[in-house]
Amino acid sequence: MGGTSGICPCSNLDFSWAFNTPSNMLWMDKLIVTREINDLIDKDYTRNPEQKAVNIIFNKLKDAGIVEIVKNRFDEKNGERLMQDVSSDFDLVKDQLEVRMTCRGKKKQADYYIGDYHYCLPSLWTLYAAIQISYEQNASFYLTEREYCYLSKLIPIKYGRTLSPGCNAAIEEVLQLYLPNLFVGHSYLFCDHKQYCNQCIHENQCKDSFLFDIEKQMDIVLSYRQYDEVRRTCEVMDKLCERSMMSGKILNGTELYDDLIDEAEKMKKDSVRALKNIKTWSKITTLISIGFDALSFINPFIVLASAAGHAISFGLSEKEKNMQKSLNWVSFINRPERLLT
Repeated sequence: MGGTSGICPCSNLDFSWAFNTPSNMLWMDKLIVTREINDLIDKDYTRNPEQKAVNIIFNKLKDAGIVEIVKNRFDEKNGERLMQDVSSDFDLVKDQLEVRMTCRGKKKQADYYIGDYHYCLPSLWTLYAAIQISYEQNASFYLTEREYCYLSKLIPIKYGRTLSPGCNAAIEEVLQLYLPNLFVGHSYLFCDHKQYCNQCIHENQCKDSFLFDIEKQMDIVLSYRQYDEVRRTCEVMDKLCERSMMSGKILNGTELYDDLIDEAEKMKKDSVRALKNIKTWSKITTLISIGFDALSFINPFIVLASAAGHAISFGLSEKEKNMQKSLNWVSFINRPERLLT
């Protein structure tokens, strides 16, 4: 978005979430990007290992039907207006940031940090644009640790309240417990190539295999999306987090896990009672149908009643199957190794 909006094109996107929290790919419905972002990744993200990895991940998500492409509403005029908002907000928090002076040629420039995280106006512009687009699309947005650190400084000053961290980290923690091989990345991506890789005898092997490894990792992650058990577990955790946030509490991983186990036990007990009722009525309708079948040769009207009895019995049988299917996630919670074999 940055390039077409008159902003620094280096701050177009941040795909660190795909490496840091790949579980997001299990429970997000859509990944919304602009046409410019889509074209940028397709055409230009082929220059270095990180870009090639992002290209693989993005196209895997597209092939799975997860990516939705929307029109970029930020032309140069709108982009400049948003930059003014970013700049005025930055002035509010500037005093709370660490200043490090760096040389740019003959000039010294002030760089702003929170811990190890560096902040510049163009990168914050991308954050603001993403938040605005997500609001217009009625979508959630994911904050990286770097973005969260900045907003946690800004929100109390500008609005007088604290920023909720959300439950993404908790959901990630629980999913990692059940799906320990949920990983996307490669050591070759995050090494200092000049200092380490160029001196390593295995460099060519890593260079030749890292994209293939990431592709296989993405296939594993996306395969989990096909399991109803995983989808239902993610939905339940999302509702538990939402319920907790409505009461003003943010769950950590341990608390979410405990609530998930409690919810599974409650669901199991409720469903056992419901299944008993369904089976009881199924037996009754079967007996009625048998009686009608025996008498149907006497009276043609009884044939219709017999057919209705069979239909009711079939409907109850289908309801039983659907209820048992809805309990699959409870079985997954108790025996996650079934998906790992």
